[in-house]
Amino acid sequence: MIKNAIKKKFSYMDWRLLIPYIILSGFGILMVYSSSSYRAMTDYNNSEHFFYRQMLFAVLGMFGALFVSFLSKRLFKNEKLLMFVLYILFGILA
Repeated sequence: MIKNAIKKKFSYMDWRLLIPYIILSGFGILMVYSSSSYRAMTDYNNSEHFFYRQMLFAVLGMFGALFVSFLSKRLFKNEKLLMFVLYILFGILA
């Protein structure tokens, strides 16, 4: 039952948004590496330090967007419930 619901959600997803996300994330990761490799080497003795962090945040952002896409639309219509969920989410992240 849950498996069918997940398949249904994936079938309604706009997959054309994934390609620009991957291209822009890849470009951003490349720019972070090219602009911060010297500083990472002097501060952390690892030229890829900021590169790995940016890649981690890009992947976490993709999973976060995927998670939000699975939430019910009713959550976004109920303002008090939405504010509660955002409060919990940002409380966990802080």
